[in-house]
Amino acid sequence: MSDLSRYIQETTLIDTHEHLRFEDDWVANGPDVLQDLFENYVPADLVVAGASQTDVNALLDPSKGDVAARFEPVQPAWEAVKHTGYGEAVRILAEDVYGMAEITVDGLVAAQAENDRLRGSGQRLALLRDRAGLDHVQIDNFV
Repeated sequence: MSDLSRYIQETTLIDTHEHLRFEDDWVANGPDVLQDLFENYVPADLVVAGASQTDVNALLDPSKGDVAARFEPVQPAWEAVKHTGYGEAVRILAEDVYGMAEITVDGLVAAQAENDRLRGSGQRLALLRDRAGLDHVQIDNFV
């Protein structure tokens, strides 16, 4: 790693544009692994790549089935968009947080256990502060 790369990696950041729930809500009602990975800007890419809006809506709704049942209908569209800018952000999150080199049904099912662990009290702080290097974040009050 170069000196510049090291400096960048070690620089503490302040995130002034974030859409995070408050800690207690995130622990009690936080996202499952599919919501965590795909509930951002990539759903529009999935629709453009051929996934139906109904399937994308189901992808983000845990009441519509288990992780495998919700991901399989959009998987072909995911394969088409995984190299877009928004797709890359999803892939980076999947690898850095969930250890998935590729987003697959089996990998997502396994990653749900890590998602459950990360929703424990204090885990989000550790993720944001210790792994992401954020000093603090500015969050919206969604109430």
